[in-house]
Amino acid sequence: MNEDKLLREIKELRRDVFQLKEKRNRSRLKRVFMLIIVTALIPIFMLSADTVTKPYTFTDGTVISAAEVNANFDTLYTKVNDLDAELKGVAVRVYNSTNLLLTSASPRILNFDSEVFDTDNMHDNSINNSRLTVNTTGLYLIYTNIIFQIGSTSNRSISIKLNGGTHMVSDLSVGGSVSPTYLSITTIDYLSAGDYLDVTAIQNSGFDNNVVGGKTVMQFGMVKLVEN
Repeated sequence: MNEDKLLREIKELRRDVFQLKEKRNRSRLKRVFMLIIVTALIPIFMLSADTVTKPYTFTDGTVISAAEVNANFDTLYTKVNDLDAELKGVAVRVYNSTNLLLTSASPRILNFDSEVFDTDNMHDNSINNSRLTVNTTGLYLIYTNIIFQIGSTSNRSISIKLNGGTHMVSDLSVGGSVSPTYLSITTIDYLSAGDYLDVTAIQNSGFDNNVVGGKTVMQFGMVKLVEN
């Protein structure tokens, strides 16, 4: 074998090695792209009940185009943006700024003239201000915290009602003359747009008693948990 032929074969061998490396690099690049896309989509599947469909699925040996990769990422970006709006949440929390008088043995629907927050126009401070009205159908965490002032020993109770009738959940305690009575309710329920909730309080001490008003001691609110 002459020297020229040997040099040609060495060059061809180098070219073959280089092409093999390039092929391996492209294969690794495809796996990297696939890993990035799959890893990015995992939180989306976990956070949302909706199905996310990739426009393109890559397999070993196929050539990935920029348009296909961009289409997959555009799908991801759209879902992330939708989740961002969703995670801002539907929630409301209200209170009354002053004490509310309770006549003995007379149930009273409590008023709430102030808002801490209201992201979905669920409450009005003046019109029907006892109500939280659902505008977005879904599953909700609902809560209220009420304090009765010190009074004579008697029953104090609160309940959350649905649409002015159905008592969803209640709390009852025997209050006395030593300390205020603290009552709290938390529940989860599926609510439809147009439903409204309110809180009824009652005490049977034989005397007038007050529910304590104020942002830090009187709470009524709800938070939407999932999509309808």
